[in-house]
Amino acid sequence: MAFVPLHCYSVFSFYAGVCTVRELVSRAKKLGVRALALTDTDCMSGLVQFYLECRRQHLKPILGVEITTPARLEEYVVLLARNAK
Repeated sequence: MAFVPLHCYSVFSFYAGVCTVRELVSRAKKLGVRALALTDTDCMSGLVQFYLECRRQHLKPILGVEITTPARLEEYVVLLARNAK
């Protein structure tokens, strides 16, 4: 069974992400990862770029987002897309 990162940030995550989408996907490819999820904090701005870059580098893209709960800013939920619906 291969390791698949299901919780990664890009520069679209305010205060959390440090790498661009292209850098993230390229590094995953170099490490031999076959699938990768992008879960930026409270935004989905990089998902189209992430999807296209993963397809270009022959990785399976997993689309997601990390949502901060309104009641407590320290708590969050990671949501991953299962299919197009």
